Amino acid sequence: MKINPNNVEVCFKHGFANFCLDNYLETIEDCDHAISLNPDYTDAYICRGFGYFGRGNNYQALQEFNQALKLNSQHIVAYIGLSLTNVCLGNHQQAVADLKKIRSIAANFNRDLYNQFAGITSNFDSNQYNQVLAHLVQGKRQEAIDYLKKTAKLYWECHTF
Repeated sequence: MKINPNNVEVCFKHGFANFCLDNYLETIEDCDHAISLNPDYTDAYICRGFGYFGRGNNYQALQEFNQALKLNSQHIVAYIGLSLTNVCLGNHQQAVADLKKIRSIAANFNRDLYNQFAGITSNFDSNQYNQVLAHLVQGKRQEAIDYLKKTAKLYWECHTF
């Protein structure tokens, strides 16, 4: 990294940009650096989790999302990551439990932030929830995965920047 490697925010944003470009190894490396600068930087664990997920290391991704939740138990994107990874692992009951947690958090989400995020996932409403569940029930695992990935990226772009 060439741009201010001692700034945790810059390291994270570089990692997030790599995540958006599907450069998962670089995502992991950037987030490793961000975490070395600030071990309590929740978003870096989540981003690193998506990096591991993108590389097919689902069990490491679960560890990263769970670490993020230890730091912030109400982080919607961490639960989206957990749900997504659990779908991929075939743990559909746990994925549904994660989705329910998202709905619970979203129901109590600050209304000002809801307006700011235009309802992307700050209000993980019944339609979004039912869409993912319908895909799972119908055996359309890839559709559920694609929907959750899209939701995570959209939410995170609005939440982070």
